[in-house]
Amino acid sequence: MNPDSRDPQAHPEGARALVEAWLQTPGTRAPLSVVARTAGVPEAHLLGLAAGPDLVRLSIDPAGLARALGALGPLRAALPGPLGEHERELSVSAAARHSGGLHLHGDGARLHLRPERLGSAWAICRPGHPAGPRGFVLCDTAGDVALRVELGLRARPRAFSDAVAALRGVEQAPPALRPPPAPGPRAAVAHPSELQRGWARSTAQAERDGLIRAAGVDRGAAWRALAPAFATPLRPAGLRELVERIAADELCVRWRAGNRAATQQHEGTIERVWAPPGQIAVNDPGFSALIRPGAAAEAWVVRRPSDGGMRLSVELLGPRGELWLSLDSGGPGAQPWRWRRAVEHTLHAWRATLVG
Repeated sequence: MNPDSRDPQAHPEGARALVEAWLQTPGTRAPLSVVARTAGVPEAHLLGLAAGPDLVRLSIDPAGLARALGALGPLRAALPGPLGEHERELSVSAAARHSGGLHLHGDGARLHLRPERLGSAWAICRPGHPAGPRGFVLCDTAGDVALRVELGLRARPRAFSDAVAALRGVEQAPPALRPPPAPGPRAAVAHPSELQRGWARSTAQAERDGLIRAAGVDRGAAWRALAPAFATPLRPAGLRELVERIAADELCVRWRAGNRAATQQHEGTIERVWAPPGQIAVNDPGFSALIRPGAAAEAWVVRRPSDGGMRLSVELLGPRGELWLSLDSGGPGAQPWRWRRAVEHTLHAWRATLVG
């Protein structure tokens, strides 16, 4: 794809003609997300061109969004990420602002939003609208969808209407977009032995995060420096076997997926799992996921010291070492032996060779 093809300003009339044609064919038109993906145009730009009484642009007010999501009642949150889409049913019961963003909790799930990385927010006000189900759409600064929130059957319609009225933006137009940062050279850890000694002594996640920040590297570079004692490379295709073991052994798992502006976490067992070619599908009543492990740049089994012993997790990373997906056993303390066995068996069959 031409790098300029995602820039709607490079072909403004083409994008507008695309939306006008889409609006004029109500009986046969594809979802707007499909149109955006096919045309290679950021979805937020097309949402702005299609804005009207049933599709409203909202102001990005983190506190207002938290109040709105908490008042809606049962909802379904869909997070599209680089590996696929993850959906979770929840009712937001608590919200908190931290320096790292906005945290929403409920029903064993957690949403983490980074308001500074959100470029626009939208409300779809009419059921059956081709832009998506009734609810909210949050887009990042590059115009890609970071989170879709669909109202559940038992949601409170009045709370949704009040939220739209309170958050309605003054400007009802396509947002200004910034292209995502291009991949650059990745730094290596200057003193691996120092990172290894600090990691061996750490027992809290905050300490470990501080060690990586102090080293000035991404997660992938940190895991390379910690190999082989605390990190082992894994072929991404091995995730399929691990997920199948998790379902077969009825293991509680903490499943965390993210994109540039949002992270979603699900904690619990998974039951209905199958593997279409090149993908992994989970379709439980309250949680579903469709992921493509092969899209990850690298995968790791990471060992973290804790008061309950060494904890194992599996991470899939992007080309700049950003975390795209992680799997861990749920709950504090020592990990169940069946989780450790599942990870070690997967690693035995799918260990990768560390290059460089």
